[in-house]
Amino acid sequence: VGVARFSLSGALPYWITPALSWQTLVYAALLAVFAAAIIGVLPALRVARMDIQQGLRSGGGASLKFGAFWTALIVVQVAITVLFLPLVGNGVVESNRFSQRAAGIGAEQYVSADILVGREDYGLDSAQRRVRALGPVAELERRLAAEPGVLAVAFADRLPVEDQFKYGIEIDTTIGKPATTLRHSTLVHVAGDFFRAFGTEVVAGRGLQPLDYETGRVMLVNQSFAQHVLGGANPVGWRIRITGGEVSTVAGEEWYEVVGMVRDFGWQLPRPEEQSAMYLPSPPVTGRASQVVVRATDPEAVLARMRAIANEIDPSMQLMDLEALGGAGSGEASINWTLTLVVGLVSGLVMLLSAMGIHALMSFTVSRRTREIGIRVALGAGARGIVTSIFRRAFLQLAAGLVIGSGIGVLLGMQSALQVKMLIGANAMMFVVGMLACAVPVRRALRVDPAEALRAGG
Repeated sequence: VGVARFSLSGALPYWITPALSWQTLVYAALLAVFAAAIIGVLPALRVARMDIQQGLRSGGGASLKFGAFWTALIVVQVAITVLFLPLVGNGVVESNRFSQRAAGIGAEQYVSADILVGREDYGLDSAQRRVRALGPVAELERRLAAEPGVLAVAFADRLPVEDQFKYGIEIDTTIGKPATTLRHSTLVHVAGDFFRAFGTEVVAGRGLQPLDYETGRVMLVNQSFAQHVLGGANPVGWRIRITGGEVSTVAGEEWYEVVGMVRDFGWQLPRPEEQSAMYLPSPPVTGRASQVVVRATDPEAVLARMRAIANEIDPSMQLMDLEALGGAGSGEASINWTLTLVVGLVSGLVMLLSAMGIHALMSFTVSRRTREIGIRVALGAGARGIVTSIFRRAFLQLAAGLVIGSGIGVLLGMQSALQVKMLIGANAMMFVVGMLACAVPVRRALRVDPAEALRAGG
């Protein structure tokens, strides 16, 4: 599976173009026509289809009725708003995930790059290229570690600021049966001083040893893995089999033994499969750990030196996407922010239309039932009774929309407590907007003067 790489400058993947296409313009035009039809054309057609004589007999314009169509339309608008608002909130979280992760590890202390060695050795097969790269990569690690101010040099296939691959796993139950059902976790191939570079430590078992990079049948896990996958049990000694994932070659029939547990570090999305992590030993560059990360007291100085050092060691060694670690993912974050903005604008527009529809319905109801309200007030009806009887329809429409939107959201899946909170927040926001849309008509109804209402009613 190919993975798009982004630079600090925010370049987009090759398959995305920032140019405005004619399809986008056509889509926007159709959306505008559809919105205009809802706001203006459909009400006009509704009026045009009225029976004029019947309308005159019943008092002209006040005979317009909000039938089942308008009731359904308001319910649908409320449901769409409730469904879309959590998407906006989730989009904000997803768009912020790179900066959150960067802040969680202090990314300003690091520089990173992808390493390519021996790409010009066309006469060699992949195994020979790996052997050819061993010396230059080891020398690069040694030279970088010797640079003034460098605190650690590490390698990985995915760095902590990036999205991590997800893998299905199976637990060897001969040791015991886990108390949880989570069977997915992130997986990272690591080498060098990876854990020391990111300020974490082994809290149970042992760390990775040189022999582990040759056999490759051991792994380390983090505390969240022990909690979410093993139900809080000590993970050391458990055996894990990888059943599938984004890199299918990692899966197989053989078992990995957990030899150690490290502390959680950094920030991850609030989902158990994101927070749980497995770490497999992999030779730097010649294995899967093809990215180098350097932690230093002066990252800018190291950034300026890295390419020169690599060229001195081997002119064929290429450092791709050489950048401050905090810049990783900036291109994808920009795309996510754009999509979030679009969904937010659509949600705001639908919410506005919902509020306008509810307000129009309530205003129309008060106008038609002014005489009835006056009689009720004259007979001593209380404010609660008037509001309940006159505005029951709006309340039911609002409640129906909230229930339908929430039901669809639940059916689509709530993957975290945060998403549940977002759905509850969307319901609360839409309820407040709906009540505010009713506020002015309610005030008018409660201020109806019985004598004036009876005179106006003729």
